[in-house]
Amino acid sequence: SNSNNSNTNMNKKQQPAKTQSKKPQNPKLPTTMSLTTPWARKFILSRPKDALLPIPREFLTDGFNLVQLAPIIERTVGDDIRANLDRGSSNTRNTPSPSSYPSLYKAALRLILEDTDSIQNSNISGTKNGNGSKIAYTPSQIQKAAEVLYTLVHARYVSSPRGLDTIRRMFLRNYEVGTNEVFGKCPRMNCAGTPLLPFGIKDSYDIDGDGGHCRKSMRYCCCCGEGFYMWESKVDGSAWGPSFCHLFLMTYGKEIFSCLQGDNIFAEFNKSS
Repeated sequence: SNSNNSNTNMNKKQQPAKTQSKKPQNPKLPTTMSLTTPWARKFILSRPKDALLPIPREFLTDGFNLVQLAPIIERTVGDDIRANLDRGSSNTRNTPSPSSYPSLYKAALRLILEDTDSIQNSNISGTKNGNGSKIAYTPSQIQKAAEVLYTLVHARYVSSPRGLDTIRRMFLRNYEVGTNEVFGKCPRMNCAGTPLLPFGIKDSYDIDGDGGHCRKSMRYCCCCGEGFYMWESKVDGSAWGPSFCHLFLMTYGKEIFSCLQGDNIFAEFNKSS
């Protein structure tokens, strides 16, 4: 009887160890959602199927990472807004030059960096046109410009060493819980559920939406080399761009994807083609 009691006591002591082994063992996988701004968190959570990365605040405030984005925002979003303002102006002789308009880029960046979720609370100051009336952008116009700005900065972040490592850690974290799906898996049987990577066909933002699903975020399989439409995507493909997949595969391809772990995979591919 004493031996039976000792066995039961040993089994009871071993039970907590089994539950602890199911938890992730890598302590270097913290969530990065807390490092970004409240506006960015809301923007990412409204598009869960696209799995956008939360860009850290220090990356958004670094001027080097925002080089040449101001004229892009002014061309893509600001030109349409200013065209509508000019049509409504009664005095065409005193129409202000584009440089006299308030900077839509600064308004969008300020909205992203603000610690509030309400766009109505943002104090966006405008300038006066030739008629003396004050020009101010509407909250919806600033929101659209902020979405375009975050999308373009996101493409730069995911291509940086820090962004590439963040994607790698996302795959490792999912492997530890028993799944390899971060951006979905390839539907082809020969690929055996190979994880997909996001990409876009162009670096420029499709502000008019004329490109349809071709300009949205798409998926790429490194095993079969095929690209797939993502019908549930709500993000422009410029959020990832056409080069992210190849940069990630060159950096962490053999570590993440089993189909790339063979030494002669590229030689076999050339022979088959």
